[in-house]
Amino acid sequence: MLMTPPVLELLDFLREFSSLCGLEMNTPKTEAMWLGQWKNNQDTPFSSKWPKESIVSLSVLFSHNQTESDELNFGAKISDLE
Repeated sequence: MLMTPPVLELLDFLREFSSLCGLEMNTPKTEAMWLGQWKNNQDTPFSSKWPKESIVSLSVLFSHNQTESDELNFGAKISDLE
């Protein structure tokens, strides 16, 4: 049995939070990525961008390719330190 993806629970929480305080997520600017057992999920909830390759948040690259992530997140920094 597949569990409900945590992102759907998060979205319910954000909707409730928004109704209480009026703050909302800027969905047209939001990028999201399915992770773990849901990485092949084709659903695209809340009208956000769902890139298949990688996303960058706060200067950190998130990708399903661990080697690519490590190189882009740490490679240049390690070279600079050397």
